[in-house]
Amino acid sequence: MAERRRRLDTSLPEILADEGRRAPIGRTRVTRHPMPSTRIRWQRGLERLVTDGALTELAGLAEDELRSTIRQLRELEHQVSRQRRAVHEVIDRTDAALAARHKVRQA
Repeated sequence: MAERRRRLDTSLPEILADEGRRAPIGRTRVTRHPMPSTRIRWQRGLERLVTDGALTELAGLAEDELRSTIRQLRELEHQVSRQRRAVHEVIDRTDAALAARHKVRQA
């Protein structure tokens, strides 16, 4: 096993540089499921709400400003929760793909 791995390690640059024929897309392991974007897009400038400066200024805000900040923080929490769910969907699909690979190797 160690010898096979060592041969693969030394051959890998050549394998990756090979411009030869490629398998048809139907026979590759490319996922057919679209993945969510990995970029975080903050909406309406809400990232300013979680800076150290914004948090230390809460005591000095007027009541209407404080209520507005609370509303915006809730909106930001909803955005973060949606992004967290999207990340966990990717993790779940990745785990399922890994489990399927292990199952095929054990069969």
